[in-house]
Amino acid sequence: MNEIVQATLAIGYGGLELIALEFHEWLLRNGVPARIIVAAGTPLERNLLSRGYRDSTVSVGRSFLRYRAAAAAMKELDRDRAAFLIHRHQDLKSLLFYKPSGKVTVLNHTFYGVNKKDLFHRFIFSRADLWIVLTPAQRENLLDTSPVDPGRVAIIPNGVDLSRFSPRESLKSPGPEAGPLQIGIVARLDPQKGQDLAIRALALLKKDFPRPVRLHFIGANTPGETPMRPVLDKLARELGVEDSVVYDGFFKDLSKRLRELAVVWMPSWKETFGRCIPEAMASGVPVVASNAGGVPDIIEDGRTGLLFRTKDAADLAEKTRLLLSDPDLYERLAGAALADARERYDIEKIWRRLTEAVRNGRP
Repeated sequence: MNEIVQATLAIGYGGLELIALEFHEWLLRNGVPARIIVAAGTPLERNLLSRGYRDSTVSVGRSFLRYRAAAAAMKELDRDRAAFLIHRHQDLKSLLFYKPSGKVTVLNHTFYGVNKKDLFHRFIFSRADLWIVLTPAQRENLLDTSPVDPGRVAIIPNGVDLSRFSPRESLKSPGPEAGPLQIGIVARLDPQKGQDLAIRALALLKKDFPRPVRLHFIGANTPGETPMRPVLDKLARELGVEDSVVYDGFFKDLSKRLRELAVVWMPSWKETFGRCIPEAMASGVPVVASNAGGVPDIIEDGRTGLLFRTKDAADLAEKTRLLLSDPDLYERLAGAALADARERYDIEKIWRRLTEAVRNGRP
């Protein structure tokens, strides 16, 4: 059984790094030989080491030279035709210094906003045997912007651990009759995630909604980025909703936190997938999300969730008001979303598909 070696040299810690960590755990738990190459001193490395994966973690420096160091690590691990999985297109720079003899797969987590069909990208992208994208919309974007053969692209979405993310007892009620309804955004604090838009939508919703509502930001600031909270706090004060905005930070038990929410918002306008969407669906919590990126490939508007016009706070508020004011709609959306999550996003099925694709280097 050939070894699967992941590589992700990101400095920060977000959904991409969490997926790499969880896939590494799943491989080892299922008896698949696995290593993971990471940048030293990063949150991902710390998480791997704290969970007991010292022997399977290969750490390299954090400077630009980490790409050369990662290539050296690949060469060292490239025995018995190991299969390599690279999580960021930036980390393809490692392939400038060494091309493994085994299969190389790129799991692409983002949309490209610029054309990458120049000579440099033609060369570096050609060194990958297989590209994996998360949605049909992302596949179209990759083929439009990149020199990738359509026959070397597979669609494998992010999955949900259904043993962790399970629905609350009733899908009928958005929350307890007493106390404020909780709306949650599960994302790092980042301008692209639309937290400012959410605060504007909250202010509009509170104007005429009969129950108190609170907006919870479940996530932390991106390491190394300008802190977002002062900007969001200022906006909330200006709109008079500062007492209704709560910063929950990072939650280890996200499954439990999701079940406490009435609605999950996804206001981002550049979301490739939005893993919290199927997680909320599996928890029986309806989602109101921006009609952008790969989100429409996950949510069927009016059946498994609601989509609002991108960057339109008034439409987000109105769709949420509609959802919370119609118990039949709420229960119908929650039930259909739960069934869809179980059918399409079971993590065990997803990881098995990913393992087979990485080993074979073909769709």
